[in-house]
Amino acid sequence: MGSQESGSGPGDPPDPPVENVSRAGRNLPMALAVGLGLGAVIIASLLTYRQTFMIIIVAAVAASIWELQHTLRTARGIAISWIPVAVGSVAIVALAWPYGHDAQALGVAFTALACMAWRFGRGSAGCLVDVSASIFFTVYLGLLASFATMMLAPPDGAYRIMAFLIMVFASDT
Repeated sequence: MGSQESGSGPGDPPDPPVENVSRAGRNLPMALAVGLGLGAVIIASLLTYRQTFMIIIVAAVAASIWELQHTLRTARGIAISWIPVAVGSVAIVALAWPYGHDAQALGVAFTALACMAWRFGRGSAGCLVDVSASIFFTVYLGLLASFATMMLAPPDGAYRIMAFLIMVFASDT
């Protein structure tokens, strides 16, 4: 009286197709393809028209804000002021190229004020946690990403970014 595996008998539904998933829980060929594709786009943007790299940075920051705000809301019930954080972070990244550290400081300050105003309009319950998380994301994503645009600003900025990316890649592998 041995047990039968699912899908092995007549009339049993077939087994679902097995995905190519590694022990880490991700599809390794797909992860490699996405990484190589993004790497090619980044290198092409750096070697052709440097300002297009800022668009990639802005897109990455906006996607990160969207993903993190969704995760915090569902996992912890924290509601960041994601519109002021997204607009402020994009402004910080874009204005760091021509105006440097002054734009970074003013951008973080104005975004923090906008986050407070945005959140205070919804009552005081959980306000401190929500505003703190919003300001943290502004600094963590917007401010830190703006340093990449400042590295890109000098004439040899594309090579600085590539050297930085090579160092990160080498230390990660």
